[in-house]
Amino acid sequence: LQDHAQSLDLLDSRLRRALHWHIQQRKNNLRELQRTLLSNTPRQRLNNLRNNQASLYLRLTSALQGKLRDRSSTLDQLIRSLNAVSPLNTLARGFSITTRQDGRVLQNSNDVKPGDLITTRLHEGIVESKVQQNQHSETVVSKEN
Repeated sequence: LQDHAQSLDLLDSRLRRALHWHIQQRKNNLRELQRTLLSNTPRQRLNNLRNNQASLYLRLTSALQGKLRDRSSTLDQLIRSLNAVSPLNTLARGFSITTRQDGRVLQNSNDVKPGDLITTRLHEGIVESKVQQNQHSETVVSKEN
């Protein structure tokens, strides 16, 4: 009888431990479900969406600023390239641009004849002239003092 009582006590103890473990597992599952439920409330979902929107806005702003810097740098480089070949910069260095009445740039003295009107653009201003004579030579070298 004593063996049966001891065996019964052992079984009772094992049953209690198993029941306690099973209850703990159910409590843990319940806590996990509650946490999941709380994280999916409309308020929490709205907060998550707001945070996501703010993060996307920052990323977009940063990307746009980077693109703007790149484009600005490219534009600056193009402006420098254009200025290097600009007729206005040529004028600023002391040269002039002379055109016929039809607007074509004079490159050769044979392009005009006496009596033609020509326009000379300087760095500051325009001079209109009447051709009195033209001289053409293969190489024109002039020395001015």
